[in-house]
Amino acid sequence: MNKDQLQQQKKNYIEDTGILFESFDLPRMAGRIIGFLLISTPSYQTAGEIQKATSGSKASISLMTRLLIQLDIIERRSITGKRGTCYGLKAGVHPELLHKRMNFLLSMHNLARRGMELIDKSNTEQIEKLRYMYDMGSFLHDEIKLLLDRWQDTSKNNYKIQ
Repeated sequence: MNKDQLQQQKKNYIEDTGILFESFDLPRMAGRIIGFLLISTPSYQTAGEIQKATSGSKASISLMTRLLIQLDIIERRSITGKRGTCYGLKAGVHPELLHKRMNFLLSMHNLARRGMELIDKSNTEQIEKLRYMYDMGSFLHDEIKLLLDRWQDTSKNNYKIQ
């Protein structure tokens, strides 16, 4: 693969990552930033470097880096020899993203429980819908937690990032 082809493949990767994270309710630009930081060398990049790689405006890069910091996905760092603040993915961010999804499932479970307490018990159709939501939220939360625990045990000795 020549240099131009590699550059195009990187642009495609950044865009594909943006689209993927957009499906998880993040703005596409936030996903593009994540995609760029996943493949950038060095792993910490300035806002200007991120802007150039993602074709984002200065304002959107500023807004999205703040959002990703608030979501605990990226972090700020000062790097000797680089002008300005640099941004990079937090170590071990992937399990953290799943933990956030687990919290959503637990919230769904709790909302269903509260809903069951509020409706007429003779409304079997509504009870059934809420019970389904309750059981599914509980099941998925517990199963994902077990998987994450197994992953942490498996990856502990194989990766420096945790």
